[in-house]
Amino acid sequence: MGIYENEGLLLEPPAHLVINTSLPATTPGETAQPEGRGTVELTHAKIPPSLFERLENADGIDPAERALIYTALSAYDRQPAAQRVFFFTVGDQTDATTGNVVIPLFDCPGDSEAMVTQVTVDTPESATINPSAPLANAAVYAFLSIMPSGSYTNAQASTMRQGMVAFAPSSAAGPTIPGQWTFGKENAPVFTTGESLFFTLIGGSQASITNQRIRCTVRVNVVGAGASIATN
Repeated sequence: MGIYENEGLLLEPPAHLVINTSLPATTPGETAQPEGRGTVELTHAKIPPSLFERLENADGIDPAERALIYTALSAYDRQPAAQRVFFFTVGDQTDATTGNVVIPLFDCPGDSEAMVTQVTVDTPESATINPSAPLANAAVYAFLSIMPSGSYTNAQASTMRQGMVAFAPSSAAGPTIPGQWTFGKENAPVFTTGESLFFTLIGGSQASITNQRIRCTVRVNVVGAGASIATN
Protein backbone atom coordinates (compact mmCIF):
# COMPACT_ATOMS: atom_id res chain seq x y z
CA MET A 1 0.00 0.00 0.00
CA GLY A 2 1.30 3.40 -0.91
CA ILE A 3 1.89 5.97 1.72
CA TYR A 4 -1.16 7.93 0.56
CA GLU A 5 -3.53 4.98 0.25
CA ASN A 6 -5.94 4.02 2.97
CA GLU A 7 -8.42 1.18 2.58
CA GLY A 8 -8.49 1.53 -1.20
CA LEU A 9 -8.92 5.33 -1.16
CA LEU A 10 -6.38 7.65 -2.83
CA LEU A 11 -5.89 10.65 -0.58
CA GLU A 12 -4.44 14.06 -1.40
CA PRO A 13 -0.88 14.42 -0.08
CA PRO A 14 -0.32 16.78 2.83
CA ALA A 15 -0.03 20.36 1.54
CA HIS A 16 3.47 20.65 2.92
CA LEU A 17 4.87 17.58 1.07
CA VAL A 18 5.74 16.92 -2.57
CA ILE A 19 3.41 14.30 -4.06
CA ASN A 20 4.57 10.69 -3.50
CA THR A 21 7.49 11.83 -1.37
CA SER A 22 8.21 12.86 2.13
CA LEU A 23 10.03 15.96 0.89
CA PRO A 24 8.79 19.41 1.95
CA ALA A 25 7.05 21.37 -0.81
CA THR A 26 8.72 24.62 0.19
CA THR A 27 12.27 25.54 1.07
CA PRO A 28 13.08 27.04 4.46
CA GLY A 29 11.75 30.58 4.74
CA GLU A 30 9.16 30.20 1.97
CA THR A 31 5.41 30.09 2.38
CA ALA A 32 3.09 27.76 0.51
CA GLN A 33 0.97 29.52 -2.10
CA PRO A 34 -2.75 28.67 -2.16
CA GLU A 35 -3.73 27.26 -5.55
CA GLY A 36 -5.32 29.76 -7.96
CA ARG A 37 -3.91 32.92 -6.43
CA GLY A 38 -0.85 33.20 -8.64
CA THR A 39 2.33 34.81 -7.33
CA VAL A 40 2.06 35.93 -3.75
CA GLU A 41 4.51 38.57 -2.56
CA LEU A 42 5.93 37.88 0.88
CA THR A 43 6.25 40.83 3.25
CA HIS A 44 7.36 41.34 6.81
CA ALA A 45 4.74 40.06 9.24
CA LYS A 46 4.58 43.41 11.08
CA ILE A 47 4.26 45.53 7.93
CA PRO A 48 0.74 45.50 6.48
CA PRO A 49 0.41 45.48 2.69
CA SER A 50 0.08 48.91 1.12
CA LEU A 51 -3.16 50.11 -0.42
CA PHE A 52 -1.71 49.72 -3.90
CA GLU A 53 -0.65 46.15 -3.15
CA ARG A 54 -4.19 45.35 -2.10
CA LEU A 55 -5.49 46.81 -5.37
CA GLU A 56 -4.28 43.61 -7.01
CA ASN A 57 -6.83 41.71 -4.96
CA ALA A 58 -10.16 43.53 -5.05
CA ASP A 59 -11.44 41.44 -2.13
CA GLY A 60 -8.92 43.19 0.10
CA ILE A 61 -10.42 46.66 -0.41
CA ASP A 62 -13.54 47.76 1.39
CA PRO A 63 -16.04 50.19 -0.21
CA ALA A 64 -14.73 53.20 1.73
CA GLU A 65 -11.17 52.62 0.55
CA ARG A 66 -12.32 52.10 -3.03
CA ALA A 67 -14.26 55.39 -2.95
CA LEU A 68 -11.20 57.18 -1.57
CA ILE A 69 -8.99 55.81 -4.36
CA TYR A 70 -11.42 56.79 -7.10
CA THR A 71 -11.83 60.29 -5.64
CA ALA A 72 -8.09 60.82 -5.28
CA LEU A 73 -7.29 59.61 -8.78
CA SER A 74 -10.11 61.68 -10.25
CA ALA A 75 -8.87 64.83 -8.49
CA TYR A 76 -5.28 64.18 -9.58
CA ASP A 77 -6.32 63.74 -13.19
CA ARG A 78 -8.05 67.13 -13.14
CA GLN A 79 -5.24 69.09 -11.55
CA PRO A 80 -4.07 72.00 -13.71
CA ALA A 81 -0.63 71.65 -15.27
CA ALA A 82 2.21 73.12 -13.24
CA GLN A 83 3.10 76.65 -14.33
CA ARG A 84 6.14 78.80 -13.58
CA VAL A 85 7.53 82.11 -14.80
CA PHE A 86 11.29 82.45 -15.30
CA PHE A 87 12.79 85.95 -15.37
CA PHE A 88 16.57 86.15 -15.56
CA THR A 89 19.61 87.74 -17.21
CA VAL A 90 22.25 85.99 -19.28
CA GLY A 91 25.13 87.31 -21.37
CA ASP A 92 28.22 86.61 -23.45
CA GLN A 93 31.04 88.31 -25.35
CA THR A 94 30.87 89.09 -29.07
CA ASP A 95 33.54 87.77 -31.40
CA ALA A 96 36.68 89.94 -31.58
CA THR A 97 36.68 89.94 -35.40
CA THR A 98 33.11 89.57 -36.65
CA GLY A 99 31.10 90.85 -33.69
CA ASN A 100 28.94 87.72 -33.93
CA VAL A 101 27.59 86.02 -30.83
CA VAL A 102 25.25 83.10 -30.09
CA ILE A 103 23.77 83.15 -26.59
CA PRO A 104 21.71 80.21 -25.25
CA LEU A 105 18.82 81.71 -23.30
CA PHE A 106 16.68 78.83 -22.02
CA ASP A 107 16.39 75.04 -22.32
CA CYS A 108 12.83 73.75 -22.15
CA PRO A 109 12.58 71.17 -19.33
CA GLY A 110 11.24 67.66 -19.84
CA ASP A 111 7.51 67.07 -20.38
CA SER A 112 6.89 70.81 -20.66
CA GLU A 113 6.12 73.65 -23.03
CA ALA A 114 7.85 77.04 -22.85
CA MET A 115 6.46 80.35 -24.12
CA VAL A 116 8.67 83.38 -24.76
CA THR A 117 7.06 86.59 -23.49
CA GLN A 118 9.95 89.06 -23.46
CA VAL A 119 13.62 89.42 -24.41
CA THR A 120 15.54 92.67 -23.92
CA VAL A 121 19.06 93.03 -25.34
CA ASP A 122 21.67 95.64 -24.41
CA THR A 123 25.40 96.39 -24.33
CA PRO A 124 25.58 98.08 -20.91
CA GLU A 125 29.38 98.37 -20.95
CA SER A 126 29.57 100.11 -24.34
CA ALA A 127 30.49 103.78 -24.33
CA THR A 128 28.99 104.41 -27.76
CA ILE A 129 25.94 102.10 -28.03
CA ASN A 130 22.93 103.17 -25.95
CA PRO A 131 19.17 103.78 -26.35
CA SER A 132 19.72 107.24 -27.85
CA ALA A 133 22.47 105.99 -30.18
CA PRO A 134 21.64 102.34 -31.00
CA LEU A 135 23.79 100.04 -33.08
CA ALA A 136 22.61 100.45 -36.68
CA ASN A 137 24.34 99.27 -39.83
CA ALA A 138 23.26 97.59 -43.06
CA ALA A 139 25.46 94.57 -42.20
CA VAL A 140 24.16 94.16 -38.64
CA TYR A 141 21.08 92.27 -37.51
CA ALA A 142 19.89 90.19 -34.57
CA PHE A 143 17.29 87.48 -34.04
CA LEU A 144 15.79 84.91 -31.69
CA SER A 145 15.72 81.29 -32.74
CA ILE A 146 14.38 78.00 -31.45
CA MET A 147 16.77 75.14 -32.17
CA PRO A 148 17.47 71.61 -30.90
CA SER A 149 19.20 71.86 -27.53
CA GLY A 150 22.97 71.82 -27.78
CA SER A 151 26.10 73.94 -27.99
CA TYR A 152 26.50 76.38 -30.88
CA THR A 153 29.59 78.53 -31.42
CA ASN A 154 29.80 82.12 -32.63
CA ALA A 155 31.08 80.74 -35.92
CA GLN A 156 27.66 79.07 -36.38
CA ALA A 157 25.75 82.33 -36.02
CA SER A 158 24.35 82.22 -39.55
CA THR A 159 23.21 78.62 -39.03
CA MET A 160 20.91 79.76 -36.20
CA ARG A 161 18.65 81.44 -38.78
CA GLN A 162 17.18 78.00 -39.47
CA GLY A 163 15.12 78.38 -36.30
CA MET A 164 14.49 82.15 -36.41
CA VAL A 165 11.26 83.28 -34.71
CA ALA A 166 11.87 87.05 -34.33
CA PHE A 167 14.36 89.53 -35.76
CA ALA A 168 15.62 93.11 -35.78
CA PRO A 169 15.88 95.63 -37.31
CA SER A 170 12.48 95.98 -38.95
CA SER A 171 14.02 97.93 -41.85
CA ALA A 172 17.41 97.97 -43.55
CA ALA A 173 20.15 99.64 -41.50
CA GLY A 174 17.68 100.23 -38.67
CA PRO A 175 18.45 100.09 -34.91
CA THR A 176 19.39 96.67 -33.52
CA ILE A 177 20.87 97.07 -30.04
CA PRO A 178 19.53 98.02 -27.54
CA GLY A 179 16.33 96.26 -28.52
CA GLN A 180 13.35 94.36 -27.16
CA TRP A 181 10.89 91.71 -28.29
CA THR A 182 7.58 91.47 -26.42
CA PHE A 183 4.98 88.76 -27.12
CA GLY A 184 1.45 87.98 -26.05
CA LYS A 185 -0.43 84.68 -25.89
CA GLU A 186 -1.49 84.89 -29.51
CA ASN A 187 1.96 85.41 -31.06
CA ALA A 188 4.50 84.13 -28.52
CA PRO A 189 7.10 81.68 -29.83
CA VAL A 190 6.59 78.26 -28.22
CA PHE A 191 9.14 75.49 -27.79
CA THR A 192 9.09 72.09 -26.09
CA THR A 193 11.29 69.41 -24.55
CA GLY A 194 14.56 69.01 -26.44
CA GLU A 195 14.46 72.55 -27.82
CA SER A 196 16.15 75.75 -26.64
CA LEU A 197 15.80 79.48 -27.16
CA PHE A 198 18.82 81.41 -28.49
CA PHE A 199 19.75 85.03 -29.16
CA THR A 200 22.07 85.61 -32.12
CA LEU A 201 23.79 88.79 -33.27
CA ILE A 202 25.41 89.14 -36.68
CA GLY A 203 27.94 91.92 -36.06
CA GLY A 204 28.94 92.59 -39.66
CA SER A 205 32.58 93.06 -38.48
CA GLN A 206 31.67 96.52 -37.19
CA ALA A 207 34.31 97.78 -34.76
CA SER A 208 31.75 99.24 -32.37
CA ILE A 209 30.27 95.79 -31.59
CA THR A 210 33.39 93.57 -31.53
CA ASN A 211 34.54 92.41 -28.09
CA GLN A 212 31.37 93.77 -26.50
CA ARG A 213 29.49 92.22 -23.61
CA ILE A 214 25.88 91.49 -24.60
CA ARG A 215 23.27 91.16 -21.88
CA CYS A 216 19.86 89.56 -22.46
CA THR A 217 17.03 89.89 -19.95
CA VAL A 218 14.54 87.10 -20.57
CA ARG A 219 11.06 86.14 -19.45
CA VAL A 220 9.76 82.64 -20.25
CA ASN A 221 6.54 81.00 -19.07
CA VAL A 222 6.78 77.21 -18.61
CA VAL A 223 3.82 74.84 -18.38
CA GLY A 224 4.12 71.13 -17.62
CA ALA A 225 5.67 68.56 -15.34
CA GLY A 226 9.17 70.07 -15.58
CA ALA A 227 8.09 73.57 -14.54
CA SER A 228 8.73 72.95 -10.85
CA ILE A 229 12.28 71.67 -11.30
CA ALA A 230 13.55 73.64 -14.29
CA THR A 231 16.44 76.06 -13.97
CA ASN A 232 17.51 78.74 -16.40
